[in-house]
Amino acid sequence: MYKRRIYSVIESKKRELESRILFALSMSEQGFSVGFGKKQNLYQYSKYIKKGLFLLKSIGPRNLNAIVNLKKHGHQVSSWDEEGFVQFGEQFTKLRNDNSCLREIDYLYAWGEDQKKNLLNFFPECREKIVPTGHPRFDLLKKENNFIFENDAKKIKDRYGKFILVATKFPIGNSVIENLRSKHQEAQLKSGIKNDFDRLDKKFQKKTMEILIETLNSLTEKCPDINIILRPHPGENILVWNKIFDKHKNIRVIQDQENTCCWIMASQFLISTNCHTSIESFLLGKQSINFAPVQSKDVEFDIFKKVSHNIESSTELIETVRKSIKNDFHLNFKNVDENYLSKNIANLKVDSFKLMLETIELSLKKIKDTKDLKCSFFYFVIFKLLKKIKNFKNNFFAKKELLLLSEQKVDYISLEEIKEKTKKYAPKFNIKEINISEKYPGIFIFERK
Repeated sequence: MYKRRIYSVIESKKRELESRILFALSMSEQGFSVGFGKKQNLYQYSKYIKKGLFLLKSIGPRNLNAIVNLKKHGHQVSSWDEEGFVQFGEQFTKLRNDNSCLREIDYLYAWGEDQKKNLLNFFPECREKIVPTGHPRFDLLKKENNFIFENDAKKIKDRYGKFILVATKFPIGNSVIENLRSKHQEAQLKSGIKNDFDRLDKKFQKKTMEILIETLNSLTEKCPDINIILRPHPGENILVWNKIFDKHKNIRVIQDQENTCCWIMASQFLISTNCHTSIESFLLGKQSINFAPVQSKDVEFDIFKKVSHNIESSTELIETVRKSIKNDFHLNFKNVDENYLSKNIANLKVDSFKLMLETIELSLKKIKDTKDLKCSFFYFVIFKLLKKIKNFKNNFFAKKELLLLSEQKVDYISLEEIKEKTKKYAPKFNIKEINISEKYPGIFIFERK
């Protein structure tokens, strides 16, 4: 039986892998063949793999060549937006959503009506291309799905006891690729490309990080029995945090490949700054604090303040935490207008894949029926050997900063790991009826038997 193929890209394992598995299972139940992997693997074998619909995770200008090449190889291309709350003025919006890329793709799947409205201010000709569907990462947080995090959350609780989770988001202010970022910004300026957002956000992040460090040290002095887990953004320089809190008896810096939701569920509550983890915490039924000691309307997102307890001073944060400890770590319940949430998250009550189905069908109708080429054990071994040689060469000449960033985002994904993670979904899906394979190195395919 002919099964039409959909591909999705993974860039950050801890943030995206579980939602890609959920999407693959949901769509395979609808009769589709669904693949995912790191983008370099998908692009490398795009001329051999079965022609299908590629779902990218962003359409900035650096994606144009990839989109054009994918279409040359017979694929269709659409895109999610992995960070749909990031909405600002014309300069920023056009840097994240390149006009040439928009012309080439079939659809851009927005997080909600508010994002679509913002995009139409700058791309009015794309009304039919921009479709509010939400994102699978929000499907994952719903009660009927978030049970997959429970076992890992319990293991974390058993190991660390009661703790407050501090999820930092300083990938520009504490970047693991600081030198390369600086060179990129210089190149942008020389090319006449303005990027005021990165400049302002870097200043915002650096100052906020400085205050956060002082605040956490003061907090642990005034609450000597408190237990804090600090989990940095995968784009941050972890060594900086390790140096700052090395041997600190109250603060542990954790870097792993677990989904952040496991840590949020295991925690008493979350502290973050201008971060998507606050909306994840809210949807998981956990209270959170948005620590905002630095105010900047140019880089702050309103939705994170609305779903969290917004605290603007170190003194207030320390006092709030102290009171919570006396109340078994309880914070006052935060009520959020559901209509506001629905405008920002289209799949609040319905699964995102259901909102995507019609347009996915339209894209796939443009594709001729093909098969996976050079798909055998012999070719797999050859491709894997060539991949190892290529990786060795690339790693030998690559900048150490880039290698570290790559390791922090996606260290390695194996077929065994994916099969093991997929077992967690057994209460919802008939896993025995789904065949999971690695048809090409690093490309994983889900198909109903």
